Amino acid sequence: MQLLKSWLVITLIILLLSGCSNTSTPPPDLPKHGIVAYGDSREHHNRHRELVQAILQSEPSVVIHTGDFVTHNDRKKEWDTSLEIMQPLMEGALFLPARGNHEKDAAQFADYFDLPDSRSWFSTDHDSIHYIVIDSERDQWQDSTQYRWILKDLQSTPDNTLLTVAIFHIPVFTVGKWEPSRSLRYKLTPLFAEYGVDLVINGHNHSYERLEKEGITYIVTGGGGAPLYDKTDVGDEVSLRFHKGIHFCVFERIGKRLSGRVYTPNFEEIDQFTIEG
Repeated sequence: MQLLKSWLVITLIILLLSGCSNTSTPPPDLPKHGIVAYGDSREHHNRHRELVQAILQSEPSVVIHTGDFVTHNDRKKEWDTSLEIMQPLMEGALFLPARGNHEKDAAQFADYFDLPDSRSWFSTDHDSIHYIVIDSERDQWQDSTQYRWILKDLQSTPDNTLLTVAIFHIPVFTVGKWEPSRSLRYKLTPLFAEYGVDLVINGHNHSYERLEKEGITYIVTGGGGAPLYDKTDVGDEVSLRFHKGIHFCVFERIGKRLSGRVYTPNFEEIDQFTIEG
């Protein structure tokens, strides 16, 4: 009888463990070789690993991380774990990291990711898309170094640019737990409107959101592993979709359009939309 009980316990444990693994098959229409965005992966490393394994199924050519790679910036072990989990993404794609509020040391952050000129803001071009990565933890007043750089960068995008994507951590529109940064909104959204930014990707709130304002799509993707947040009643009326859950976003450029899809690690589709360039 005791042997039977032990066998039943072992069987139950095996079944529970197998149920926790990601065994779902990717959908046949999962975009391949596109752009993936996710963020706020600082805790629950098993969730982060599961998400990365799902992301790898799409064989992305560009990976965007919206910040908060670690909880404690001064703990090397946290950095080592985070970088080890992300290594397959960083090796196989153009990796675009944004500094979050938990990455308190900007110089250290730039060193970890070997960023241009050791700065925590930069831009690059890939497949006729211009990416501008902004440090939302640094000053953006008009007399600041970063603001002048942002203005110059948006004024001088390559002639063959079909779409422009801005990436930074703190959202300017959100209905998540933490209120939007109205200071960043005041400083940056006029530039986005004037210079034709098509998509803004943020993190910070641990959920998925799609919002729209003045023809620009704003995505909040903060479901990378950190504790999840609920939707709040306080926020902006521009919210089109909200989901509390671990997720990643996939974008596929089709001509001057971006086709976007959002999935859980088990490939449940959360959202689908199109951005016109």
